[in-house]
Amino acid sequence: MKAAGIFITIFLLFFTSPAFSQEQKTTAAVMDLQAEEGISQGVVRTLSDYLRTQLVNTNEYAIVTRENMEEILKEQQFQLTNCTSQECIVQVGKLLGARKMFAGSIGKVGSTYLITLRIIDVEFGKIEKAETEKCTKCEEDALIKSIKNIVDKIIQLEPNTSKDPLFDILVWCL
Repeated sequence: MKAAGIFITIFLLFFTSPAFSQEQKTTAAVMDLQAEEGISQGVVRTLSDYLRTQLVNTNEYAIVTRENMEEILKEQQFQLTNCTSQECIVQVGKLLGARKMFAGSIGKVGSTYLITLRIIDVEFGKIEKAETEKCTKCEEDALIKSIKNIVDKIIQLEPNTSKDPLFDILVWCL
């Protein structure tokens, strides 16, 4: 019985290796977060780049880089200035060839920073998911952790779980 499990495991390792299967990730782009009351545009731009990095690190999406976004939109003579409506974000997604767009904002209410993030399905023009992260009585540098938290929420990452089905099969066989 154990020999059959080992054979199956070796078979799966061989035929599900990257050489044999290309994981198709959903193409997505990230709009710079909107700077609301109580936070500078420079800090928001930096946090937007950090958001892109965190989304790349989830391995869930193929993220269009800021530079590629700017180049494509420049070629199309499309201005991102004041592009905050859902319709405008969907239009940007179509120009970029993205299936999903990430958009949101960061602002401060009293002593609490509030980050909102939503995933917009470009094909249907609908909000697929939205999340909020609060950082109460924190300094701006704590927003780095808040960006990580909101990415985990919106992607629904489970700590200490494998996203690799092959790993799950290996564990099951042993």
